[in-house]
Amino acid sequence: MSTKGFEKPARTSKYDENRGSYMDASGNYVYTNWERRGNKWVEVPVCKVPLGNNGDNAEWIIWLDRDDHVVDLQNRYQEENVDHGFTNQSVNQNIGNGNDMEGTDVWASIADPRADILTMIFPEEEVINPQVEKLFALMRYLTEDQINLIYAHFGAMKQLKEICDEENAANGTNKSPQSVGNRKKKIIERLRRLIEKM
Repeated sequence: MSTKGFEKPARTSKYDENRGSYMDASGNYVYTNWERRGNKWVEVPVCKVPLGNNGDNAEWIIWLDRDDHVVDLQNRYQEENVDHGFTNQSVNQNIGNGNDMEGTDVWASIADPRADILTMIFPEEEVINPQVEKLFALMRYLTEDQINLIYAHFGAMKQLKEICDEENAANGTNKSPQSVGNRKKKIIERLRRLIEKM
């Protein structure tokens, strides 16, 4: 259809209320916003790219409409290729309707292609070193400060200087890292003697 010597752009995209922009019947490109009026929400135009008397903005409007059309196609392909069974399991898990997948993460059930299949089929039970079990049993004989030092140094892998700086900042003291090292040696010696008695 020709209007005053220029071709009015033909709309290729569909109206999508979630988009917030569209090409109207007159060929103008309209940006909208949702406003609450009374008890209902109304879509209100906030900006318009006019087609113009001579079709000055026709190229821009065609480009914007084609971009909307590409988004429409992506949404359509996504909808066509969605795995409804998998999605429903995920939704049902979130709702907690008591199906057999309750309590499991559906996304976590997808196999990792890099995982070792034998380890997944035949998981090895974690073997706890008997010496470590003894050590945990003997930790109850230590004071809270001694336990904190052991966990900070061996558990959190902090350096003695770092532990010393934290203790000085917390207690307002001026201890040296050497004093923390001496405390660590005494604790280890005490634990060694206790292990020998067991």
